[in-house]
Amino acid sequence: MGGTRGRKSAPAGGRSRRRAGGKPGGLTRRGRIVAWTAGIGAVCVLGAGGAGAWIYNDLDSNIHGAHLDGKLGEDRPENISPGSRNILVVGSDSRSGANARYGGMEGAPCTPTR
Repeated sequence: MGGTRGRKSAPAGGRSRRRAGGKPGGLTRRGRIVAWTAGIGAVCVLGAGGAGAWIYNDLDSNIHGAHLDGKLGEDRPENISPGSRNILVVGSDSRSGANARYGGMEGAPCTPTR
């Protein structure tokens, strides 16, 4: 009984308990491929998110607002809707081309066109 003390016997069929890579407890080839793919995917997602945040911050820092209340003077109409926002919409009322059938406005457009 000399050399078998503490050893586990081999399972039926003569196979050992090692996995298909030869390493006990290691990942199989498929497991390594899945792990690498998940790692590379995570790095790509984090990189794209970081680049998107940087671009958003860079573009957002280019927008500058101006408070004109003090520059317009005291002769102002009463504010009947406090908290409202004024939004400037730029476009043209040109009725040339396919839009000729809409409306009959002749003359200058609301905003200058070039």
